[in-house]
Amino acid sequence: MASVARRTVEELVARYELEPDLNDLYVEGSFDEDFIMSAIGSEIGDRSIYTIETVDIPRPLLDKYGYTSGNKQRILTLAKELQDFFKNGVRYVCLTDLDLDEWFPPIEIIRNHRFTRYTSLEMCFFYKEYICHHLCVVCRTKIGDFDVFFDDFTAVLVKLFSLRCADKDLDLAISWVDFEKSLKRNGSGISLNQKDFLRKSLSKSNLSEKLEEVIANASRWEEKFRGDPRKFIRGHDFVRLMAWSVKNYNGVKEVSTESATSRILVSAAANNHEIAEELKFVLA
Repeated sequence: MASVARRTVEELVARYELEPDLNDLYVEGSFDEDFIMSAIGSEIGDRSIYTIETVDIPRPLLDKYGYTSGNKQRILTLAKELQDFFKNGVRYVCLTDLDLDEWFPPIEIIRNHRFTRYTSLEMCFFYKEYICHHLCVVCRTKIGDFDVFFDDFTAVLVKLFSLRCADKDLDLAISWVDFEKSLKRNGSGISLNQKDFLRKSLSKSNLSEKLEEVIANASRWEEKFRGDPRKFIRGHDFVRLMAWSVKNYNGVKEVSTESATSRILVSAAANNHEIAEELKFVLA
């Protein structure tokens, strides 16, 4: 995408009033933009993709809807502002990650806003065959029993998601530390010292007295998670655990970072029919 000046909401309203046939897509960040272009760039037609950083969403607008300053909240703010001006006929789409929203209904319906089908675009790659290919072939890790590894890999990510749900449920706004420091390799498997990770995070947040309450709440959440794990795993945790696994299972050092992992996912999205169909479904 070519560099553009940040537009105000008022400028976007004028833009769509003058050119109602424009077909713009607003996404949270550069990963989403690159992922979508890689997956369906040849079929994107007249649609232009912009990250929310290209739009000026001032603090008073976020406060109007009770949002924080995150990119997801900024896109939701844009979607709400635009829907007040356009009842139909304008083809812009505002896309955000589903994240925890499905677990905390009701989901607010906003005109021309779409959620990813799973918690994030990264979850398009959460299946055993791809993770094995990425870690064992692309990154040349030395994992002895991949079945054991994958079961533990999934369990760690689900536990992290349960903690994030507990945080939201209890309205604590925990400042999370790096969970990698509470991980341990056990042969082919992985274990997360959940209490250690939570204790450090709560200490950082001056909420140490909440330890047992959060543990109990997270356990109740984990019991609810049944079915497709892509609905209860966070995309950023997935990428970070993939990078950690490359480092700790003696993979290729140059591809053992979160940044490298993300770029490999972008590349792997190209010519992937299943992902292309998923995106076309989401953006229809």
